[in-house]
Amino acid sequence: MSKVAIKGADTGTGVFTLESPATNTNRTLVLPDEAGTVLTTAGVPASAMPAGSVIQVVQGTYSTAIYTASSSFINTGLEATITPTATSSKILIISREQLNGDVDNDGVGDATGQYRLYRNGSAIIESISSVWARGGLQRINDGGFKYLDSPNSTSALTYATYVRMAAGSRGIGVNGDGLSTMILLEIAG
Repeated sequence: MSKVAIKGADTGTGVFTLESPATNTNRTLVLPDEAGTVLTTAGVPASAMPAGSVIQVVQGTYSTAIYTASSSFINTGLEATITPTATSSKILIISREQLNGDVDNDGVGDATGQYRLYRNGSAIIESISSVWARGGLQRINDGGFKYLDSPNSTSALTYATYVRMAAGSRGIGVNGDGLSTMILLEIAG
């Protein structure tokens, strides 16, 4: 026959009371044959979440248009910061920015914009998006990232996007007609 032991903590001065509800029916509480944490109304602690669970979600937005004809990366203004709860957590980054050709004049040309994603000032991934503009018309592409990062950190992490004109005869604009968004999801490892 298995035994049930109730062990008090070695420290602390509070009294922990087990209390039954007022009932006229016999009840049996069967404990699982495994170690673990009891689920309470406070929810499941992050440390008890199974791998693949979303622990927290953070969003950043930016709506100011920027323009560049530079071959050097410039900050688009879009960023978000998250502090992981465990070093085993992964961060899923989903960002969307609108890249458009420069239509400030009526010339003909095209450009290739290159995005770069940074974590705390260090580049981690790049992507390419082509745009063109002719006579006041333009082709608009959505740029951004869908990337699963493994930062191995419990410190605050700031993810930010940068852009540059990688090729072409015109400049490029970012966020000329919409809202840029970045969503960070902490995924249990």
